[in-house]
Amino acid sequence: MSNNQLIIYANPNKGTFNIKVPDGVTNLDGAVLIVYDNVGREASRFSLDNSSEHPHFDVANAASGMYIIKLIQGNKVYVGKLVMQ
Repeated sequence: MSNNQLIIYANPNKGTFNIKVPDGVTNLDGAVLIVYDNVGREASRFSLDNSSEHPHFDVANAASGMYIIKLIQGNKVYVGKLVMQ
């Protein structure tokens, strides 16, 4: 059984979170994680590499609310939801 979900934790949080990359992502080189606010504006962008299996992120000055997280690598896109308190 494979895991193709983008898992975000802690969720909800206060602007710092980790992700567990989907099983289909074997190499993070060149991957990008983008955080979008509730109206679709880009709030933060992070370039990834293979330095961590569970990358940690800090979205400075994040307002409370719902965010969409996209992990993009090549032509693959993994999506998750994040709640900021």
